[in-house]
Amino acid sequence: MARNAGADWQDPNPVVMKKIIREADQRLIQTIKEQQAMQRELHKLAK
Repeated sequence: MARNAGADWQDPNPVVMKKIIREADQRLIQTIKEQQAMQRELHKLAK
């Protein structure tokens, strides 16, 4: 996105890229857990 706007953006090095991926994965896991909890609550309400 930054490159498309004309910025001179460097790709992250492998260590930084691993950190980015790890953080994104943890955020996804947390979001999925929260959504599953919401789904359980919905199912309780639907009974």
